[in-house]
Amino acid sequence: MIDKQQCMGLENALKNGMAIHFLHEGNELTVKRCLIKETKLVYAVYINGKMYLPGWDPDSPNYHPMAEVYSRKIVYNPHQRFLNQMKKERGFKRYLKQKENAYLLEKKERFEPFFPSAKAVVSHFKKIDGLTVKHPDLMEILP
Repeated sequence: MIDKQQCMGLENALKNGMAIHFLHEGNELTVKRCLIKETKLVYAVYINGKMYLPGWDPDSPNYHPMAEVYSRKIVYNPHQRFLNQMKKERGFKRYLKQKENAYLLEKKERFEPFFPSAKAVVSHFKKIDGLTVKHPDLMEILP
């Protein structure tokens, strides 16, 4: 379990660019800061040195059963762009109230192995039971 003081140390270490290693149920997790676009930094999660994308078919070689636990959950509406265009037109609310158009308001969820900030990584991993930091003595050195 990760305590409050360790959380601050982990967050500072991630912000400084260190790779943090965790142990959980026989898996070694690594969190690194990565550049995915020219100007976009994210914190990526690797399981046993490999990035697994959650939501794959269990028969796929890219499948790991714990990938969803270690990933960030995102709730989104796939029809949002269409809804934003339709809001400008007259009769939009009546159009949405029809039963055959109810699917436009349904939300879906997906999991990503990327986190936008160090605080998001630490708060997500703090909730996982049985998770330990591989080298906790390194966190005490950082301010």
